[in-house]
Amino acid sequence: MILSTNSEFTVISEYAFYNCSGITQINIPEGVTTIPGYAFQNCSNLATVKNASGVETIGTYAFNNCTSFAEMNLPASVVTINSYAFSGCKGIQNVTFGENLKTNGEYAFQNC
Repeated sequence: MILSTNSEFTVISEYAFYNCSGITQINIPEGVTTIPGYAFQNCSNLATVKNASGVETIGTYAFNNCTSFAEMNLPASVVTINSYAFSGCKGIQNVTFGENLKTNGEYAFQNC
């Protein structure tokens, strides 16, 4: 399942898609600046995040245990990655950080 929304959607709530193992790809709408804590935790089949060019903050445990990620290309807009944001993403083999990253929280990529 591909999760895609219209451009009027600008806020994702904590736990919004927690444990949604059927999601394989998400398209982040323009205007979303924060992926909050736990938003996509345990989405084990999530492999691709697209159109995240406006995201500035990735919350605590936001993508925890998303084991299908193989590569993570963080857009230049990302300034903060909070603790445990991608922990448990065992499939990640490559991570590309944007040039504006200022904070990489503790254990952000633990067990990857």
